[in-house]
Amino acid sequence: MVIIRAICVVVLVVGLLALAVLGPRWLMDQSAGNPDGQAACDLQDDGCRWQYDREYWQVSLTETGFANGLHEFRLDLSTDARLPRLHGVLRGESMYLGEYPVVMKTAGQPGHWTATFTAPLCTVQEEMVWRIELMSGNEPLAQVPYRLTFTAPGR
Repeated sequence: MVIIRAICVVVLVVGLLALAVLGPRWLMDQSAGNPDGQAACDLQDDGCRWQYDREYWQVSLTETGFANGLHEFRLDLSTDARLPRLHGVLRGESMYLGEYPVVMKTAGQPGHWTATFTAPLCTVQEEMVWRIELMSGNEPLAQVPYRLTFTAPGR
């Protein structure tokens, strides 16, 4: 009877250690994955381009500076679609760190939009992968076939 108890205790301890080591990694993979099956497009790697219902779209991202511990970025979007309003929502792709508005303004000519925003500093990861979801009103734009992602240094 003592041997069975000892085996049960060892199995329990090994199970708890495995859960402590592998649990956070599994939870991060589940929360930050790709639930909708969209391919990722890296905004910093020559931008993202696509066509939807005869409308041309181009989005790019440039890091413009670093101040007060935050990385500042400029998002540029060009389209021949006529949108009354447009904004973005910044979300962590590799780890959930909340949601942040990306306020877009028309940039001089119709169909050109721009936004300047800061990406929060992740203190856990060396690099943080972020996702920008383009929205019109409260609805995500159906015209976007990609997950629009970029990487910001952490720590």
